[in-house]
Amino acid sequence: MDAKYIALFLGGGLIAGMGPATAEKIAAKFGDGCFDVLENHPEKLAQLPRVSIKMARKICANYQTVKHLREVLLFLYQFDLGHVLADKIYRHYGDATIVVVKKNPYALTETIDGVGFLTVSGACHHPATPIRSITIGTPNWRTPPSGFGIYTHFTGLGLYQPPLILSHNSR
Repeated sequence: MDAKYIALFLGGGLIAGMGPATAEKIAAKFGDGCFDVLENHPEKLAQLPRVSIKMARKICANYQTVKHLREVLLFLYQFDLGHVLADKIYRHYGDATIVVVKKNPYALTETIDGVGFLTVSGACHHPATPIRSITIGTPNWRTPPSGFGIYTHFTGLGLYQPPLILSHNSR
């Protein structure tokens, strides 16, 4: 895992006592091994400048309360979604987040406010998300606030077909 994403997770405000600067030091020094350090070896954290053993134990204890979020948030951070959006997605899908995003990332456009086609399209071109699971002609129905039904589809290569207005829904 890239140290950038590890630092983003650790310094994102979830772990009390750890800010972005400390998170970057931990990610740089320990890399992928930082999670083992946080779970089992608080004394190793105290080797960092300006981190006492007392502070290291506090950080490790606080990490224990959020470690279940690690896999999902690190997965979402790969797509440059940011903390707020990643948190929204996790709150909606919970432990199924990774499965949903890998299976059909465009489902996020229907269920998460702030996620549109451009956001998802960027995620689909990332190696962690197999765009090949969306085939030519797969419909994606949306009913925007205007009340018009819109049909769009994406090809297996990620090419976007412009929306066609099919009907007006009376509300």
